[in-house]
Amino acid sequence: MAEDGWFYAEGERPIGPVTCDALVALLRNTSDPGKVKVWRTSFPDWQDAKDVPQIFDQISRPPPLSGKRLERTPELVREAQPTEKKNETKSAQKTTLGRVVLVIALAIVLCVGGFFSTVIYNNSAVGIARLIGEFMGAALFLLVLAWLTTLAKRVPRANGESRRWRRWHPSDHTTAFILVITLLVVGLNNRQLLLDGLAAQEGQATLKDVRTPDQLEKALAKNPSNSFLQFAAHVLKEAQETDRLTQKLSDEIEPPSLAKNIDYAKTTRAELEAYLRDLKTAEANATAAIPRYLALLKDERRRVETFMQSLQIDKGAVRDALSGIDKRHTRTADLGSKMLTARADLYRSLGNQFAILVEQFGNYKVDANVRIIFSSQQTADRYNAASSEFDTAAKRLSELQEGLKRFAQFQQEGWERFISSK
Repeated sequence: MAEDGWFYAEGERPIGPVTCDALVALLRNTSDPGKVKVWRTSFPDWQDAKDVPQIFDQISRPPPLSGKRLERTPELVREAQPTEKKNETKSAQKTTLGRVVLVIALAIVLCVGGFFSTVIYNNSAVGIARLIGEFMGAALFLLVLAWLTTLAKRVPRANGESRRWRRWHPSDHTTAFILVITLLVVGLNNRQLLLDGLAAQEGQATLKDVRTPDQLEKALAKNPSNSFLQFAAHVLKEAQETDRLTQKLSDEIEPPSLAKNIDYAKTTRAELEAYLRDLKTAEANATAAIPRYLALLKDERRRVETFMQSLQIDKGAVRDALSGIDKRHTRTADLGSKMLTARADLYRSLGNQFAILVEQFGNYKVDANVRIIFSSQQTADRYNAASSEFDTAAKRLSELQEGLKRFAQFQQEGWERFISSK
C-alpha cells in the first residue's frame, strides 16, 4: 500500500486508496465532512476527518465576503472524477487479467493431472481418486496458510471495531497461484512414481516383440539403465533359477534303480527287496521335498524383493510386484505340493505291491501276459487292492501334470499381458 494512500468510509464500506488532494476534494462535496471516517497506514484506527488537521485544515473555508456565500470551486470535483474513473478502469483490467490467469492455471492443472493419472495409475479409478485427494488436501492447506498470512494486512472496519475482520475472498490471482503451487507439491510428492511409470512405458514399448529370455537380455543390453527392464529380466531370471532347482529336487527323489524294468518271471527275491527299499526311499524323499520346494519359492521372493529395493523403486510399485509374485507362488506351491504328495502315494502303493511279492516269493507264477497268479485268493485280493491304489495315484499324478502345463501356459499369457500393458 502506498504511503500517501488514504481511505474514507461510506457507511460500513471502506473506499480507497486515494490521494490526499482527491480526498479533500471529495470531502468538500459532503454535507458534514468533519464526521467522515478517514484512515491511512500510520493510523491505529479510523478517525473523524475533523480530528485530522492535515485533511480538515484544507477543507475549512473562510467566511463569505459581504454576506455572500462563496461558490464551490468545481475544479476540485472535476479533479476527483478522473481519479475514480482511472481506478475503476484499473480494477476492471485487473479483474479480467485475474480471470485469464485463473483459467490458464486450471487448464495446466487438468493437463498435468491427466498426464500423471495416465503414466502412474493407467487411469484407474483408485489412482485418480488418490491424486484428487492429495491435490485437495494440499490446496486446502495452502488456502488456510494464505488466509492466516493476510490477517495482519487487513484494513480495519470503518465503525471503529478494529479487531473484527471482514470475510476473506481470495482473488483470482491468489487462487491461480495456489493451484500452481499445489500442483508442484503433488508433483514432487509423486516424482518417483512418475519416473517409475515413464520407465515402465519405455520398457513395455521395448518388450513389445520380446517373447524369449534371450530377447529380453538383448533389450536390457540396449537399455541398461531402464529400471522396468532390469526388474523384468531379474524376475524372469529368478523364476528360471527356481525352476532349475525344482527340477533338480524332483530328480533327486527317485533312486536311479527304479528306472530299471523288472522281469517278474526271472527276478530274484533280493532284487525285489532292493526295489522295495528304493520305493520306500523315494516315498520318503517325495514327502521331504515338499518343505524344500516351498523354501525355494520363498528364497526366490526374497531375492526379487532385495533386487527391487536396490533399484530404489517406489514402495508401492515394489508391493504391487511382490503381490503378483505371491499370487503366482501360491498357485505354484499348491500344484507342486499336490504333485509331490501324489508321487509319494504312487511310490507307497507300488511298494505295497512289491511287499506282497517279497512276502509270497516262490508262491506265485507269472504267465505269458505278465500276469501274476497267486496260490491264495486272499493274497490276490490284497495285491489287486494295492494295484488299484497305484492306478488311482498314477491317474491323480497325470491330472496334476496336465494342470501344471495349463498353469505354465497361463503364466506365459500373463507375461505377454504384462509386457504389452493389456
